[in-house]
Amino acid sequence: MRLPVLFFVEAVISFGSSLLTVGIYFYTSERFGWGLRENFMLAASQGLIYILGALLANRGAKLWGRRPFLIATYLVLALLLQPAAIWTRPAVLAIVLVAYMFVISMAWPVIESLVASGADHHEMNRRLGAYNLLWAGTGAVAVAVNGTIIRYFPAGVLLIPLLLHAICAGLLWFARVPGEDQPEAQADDAADRPEEQLLRRRRLALWLSRVALPATYVVIYSLSAMLPSLPAIKRLAITQATLVGSIWLATRWAAFTALGATAWWHTRPRVLLWSAFVMAGGFLGTVVSASAGSAGLALPLLGAVVFQAILGLALGMIYTASLYFGMVLSEGSTAHGGYHEALIGLGQALGAGAGAAAQWLFPGSTAAATVGVSVVIGLTLVGAVAVSVRARRS
Repeated sequence: MRLPVLFFVEAVISFGSSLLTVGIYFYTSERFGWGLRENFMLAASQGLIYILGALLANRGAKLWGRRPFLIATYLVLALLLQPAAIWTRPAVLAIVLVAYMFVISMAWPVIESLVASGADHHEMNRRLGAYNLLWAGTGAVAVAVNGTIIRYFPAGVLLIPLLLHAICAGLLWFARVPGEDQPEAQADDAADRPEEQLLRRRRLALWLSRVALPATYVVIYSLSAMLPSLPAIKRLAITQATLVGSIWLATRWAAFTALGATAWWHTRPRVLLWSAFVMAGGFLGTVVSASAGSAGLALPLLGAVVFQAILGLALGMIYTASLYFGMVLSEGSTAHGGYHEALIGLGQALGAGAGAAAQWLFPGSTAAATVGVSVVIGLTLVGAVAVSVRARRS
């Protein structure tokens, strides 16, 4: 069994993990009555621990080997979820979710490396395109049906991921996967090396994506923590709320589809810069629209849907470029996968941390949370502009 094994595992794990990451805030709001402050604090804690786990992934993979390390992480994740599935208490759930985030942050860089290993830049584009489509597609479905699970089978929010992680550990135990016995980096022949101008563009794109990527997860986890508390979403039944709240995931998947099938963006690194500004506008538009609870329901919901759609397209552009350029320049290394995931954790911690701080100062204020998160996004946009200007002058 070859590459399809990894794709299957990644798609299945993404479904389970999405219920416990971007989708968990609907569960905590519905089950425990959590508001902005509690959800922001959970997201910030998960982001901080995610950074540490991602940076440890390369060390663990080298010590154990990539496939055995991946199997071990999935088994640990299944075991971790058992206490929260048995004792449905807020404190137990919070501790388990933070621990879960630490362990899964070590798994993603390894599977990214295994998928990318041994591929030239053309093949890597195809592989990473398929990789992004699968995890984004199953993640979008998970968030969309999350409300149905919460309403009719609330224990499933924990039991379904537990079962899926155990199944994937067993599958990897019996199946060989491509690249597991290969060195992580394989130098291309001199004739296959990109020309210097293309290499400079790729490096610029990598630096732009490293600035913009944390901003995308500032947006993702801040918006995920806020959505259940926004008036237009809060007035919906939970089954409808998660469906509306998954629009940005669906359009991110559409962006992955388009970008995986094309290569025009490989030589246009500044598309990342414009995507970052569009992303900021999409976030603000979604929050402002969904906060207009006194203007009836149809108009705020329409605005939230439209701006989420725009947001998802921008998020897809930035994520795709960050993963692709990093893997091309590092030749599919676990170390780069770790840096990529650590930047995700950094964005989550900064955005949710800013939102939590705003809630301590102005409890229950959506406007304060939006301003706090927007300041962080604005700073990253300034950084992206600075990188672009410096590259143009060099």
